[in-house]
Amino acid sequence: MANTNDDFDIELELEQMRRALAKPEPIANNQNHALVANNQTHALVASNQNIEPIASILNVEPIASDQNSVLHPKKPNALYMGLYIALGVLIFGVGAGFFTLYKVQQWTLAKSKTVIAQVETVKNSPDVNSLGNAQESLTETIAILEKIPNAPGFPYKQAQADLVKLRGMQTIVGVNFLAAENLKNAEKLAMEAAILVQKPPHPVKVWYEAKQKWQMAVLLVKTIPASSSVAEIAQQKLPAYRSNYEIISKRFATAQQAAEFNNRGVVTLEKADYRRALEYFTQAVSLNASIAESYFGRGIAYSALGNNQKAVQEYNQVIKLNASYTEAYFNRALAQYVLGNKQQTVSDLSETIRINPNHAKAYLERGAIRYELGIQEKGIEDLEKASELFSQQGDTKNLQQAEKLISQWQETAEPAAVAVNNTESEDSELDECEDAWQSYSPALSCYLPSVDIINVRRRQPLNAASPNIPTKIQSDAGETETSVRTPSRSRGGSFSGRSRRR
Repeated sequence: MANTNDDFDIELELEQMRRALAKPEPIANNQNHALVANNQTHALVASNQNIEPIASILNVEPIASDQNSVLHPKKPNALYMGLYIALGVLIFGVGAGFFTLYKVQQWTLAKSKTVIAQVETVKNSPDVNSLGNAQESLTETIAILEKIPNAPGFPYKQAQADLVKLRGMQTIVGVNFLAAENLKNAEKLAMEAAILVQKPPHPVKVWYEAKQKWQMAVLLVKTIPASSSVAEIAQQKLPAYRSNYEIISKRFATAQQAAEFNNRGVVTLEKADYRRALEYFTQAVSLNASIAESYFGRGIAYSALGNNQKAVQEYNQVIKLNASYTEAYFNRALAQYVLGNKQQTVSDLSETIRINPNHAKAYLERGAIRYELGIQEKGIEDLEKASELFSQQGDTKNLQQAEKLISQWQETAEPAAVAVNNTESEDSELDECEDAWQSYSPALSCYLPSVDIINVRRRQPLNAASPNIPTKIQSDAGETETSVRTPSRSRGGSFSGRSRRR
């Protein structure tokens, strides 16, 4: 009986241990349960050596460490936890993105309805701005609708239906927008051309520019299709634009012919055929009264023929047409000097220098007349400035002449203080110079002899320059636009005294 009880006790103890190893009891929050758990733990630790054989009997794996025991369960791996979190974020992001895309597409479908309604009201408008805004809205809406995929949950069919309507409207709006823009540009060119030719006469260049603008305006209007929203307006303007183009083309041809006569006058002037040159210049101004160079050429011819009063009138007209025409002031000064208007001569030379501070000959002539008027110090200053400019410009001949005058005038306090007779060679030099001037030959020296002056007579200018010959200018259209060729000097008197034995 005793053995039976002992066996029963052993079986009971084994059963309790099996249960403890297989399924540990939860830890209680109260103090008594905690005490029992501690006692059991100490008992297990104390009998560690007996656990292994008992565990083998119970077919249970023994636990090697108390940290991995049932009282301290193993924590989940951190890598797996991170993966779980990332997967959750990804799923959330995909869901949110899908939801956002869906909302955007729904909004686009709603917007396409609005755009269709709005474009319907302006697609045939002649207003460039309205058509431009409609074209921009259509382009944006079409671009978004084209991105809607053919997949479950997406409004693909509705998007395709709207795209058909929107693309059709885009074609109509595009045609009307281009037509309205061309009409607007044509109207702008026509206005510019009309303003350009107000208050004629005008130089050849102005008529040419106006002609080009009218030509472009006609071409733009002609490109407007009959089906466009501005076709009727374009057809109303086209006849007037063509008429204006023809009128301006004739004006341009006349101005071009005038320029050709002007150039013939310059060539004839170079040959010293002054009367024939006057005829050509007169024909030029009769065709186009705005060619300042033709009046300038007539002034030169009149001076060469001895009519300096008429020459002054021609130079006045040049300055009226072009207030910055430097050589007109310079030549008028020469003519005024011959007429005895010395103060006007100084004034015109000063204006020449104001417009062109590097006009060395103007300094030379003003210095001479100032010296003649008794303003010796100012006269020498002008000659020194002329000498400096001639040196910079490489004009050796005029530089030597200016230095010669400076040297002579610095040696005498008065321009006519001592009476000295000129030699025959000096008289011959003076005659040769004056003859050369009257024959319009290239530059020859006409300077004071290296002697003092006793009898002063009116000289010719200090030097006679050959004409400046501009070249012809080619227009953009390949048509020849004739530039005026003008001499740099006219025939007139000089401003410092010359003497010869009478």
